[in-house]
Amino acid sequence: MKIHPCMTAIRFNGEGSTVKSLVFSRVTDFQVLPSGEVKFNVVPESEQTVPADTVIFSIGQSPDLDTAGKELTLTAQGNLKTDIETCWTGKPGIFATGDCCTGATSIIEAIADGQKAAFFIDRYLHGDVLHVRPVASQDPLAIKVTIPASRTKRQDSLCRSHR
Repeated sequence: MKIHPCMTAIRFNGEGSTVKSLVFSRVTDFQVLPSGEVKFNVVPESEQTVPADTVIFSIGQSPDLDTAGKELTLTAQGNLKTDIETCWTGKPGIFATGDCCTGATSIIEAIADGQKAAFFIDRYLHGDVLHVRPVASQDPLAIKVTIPASRTKRQDSLCRSHR
């Protein structure tokens, strides 16, 4: 496998449903249009043909809600809503991460998100609790303790005997 950064696919070459190569062009930058579509600015005459038998795209994908069901929650941008810490959608056994949750990001973020999701999916499959909310803590200075005078003297004598 080889990663081709700063490139966008222009076309596939192949026979029938079998891919033989992919034609790329170098990208200088991109813009996200108000519709959510990504527009790439390519370098003129920068096309390269790369032999390939499998192609995996890792940017600009949108969620296929037909598989997971329509009951998943979407954000205002049309991305899947998940718990930011665990990648859990809130539905039993359904986790999501990557472009379908955040929109287009870098490959580094995609790899990190995938590792994070794998960690929490493993915990889920082993029956662990996914999200433990922290117990509300109290300011130590706000704790009022009344110690009877007789108790104070006794504790003081115990401390002296262990010196």
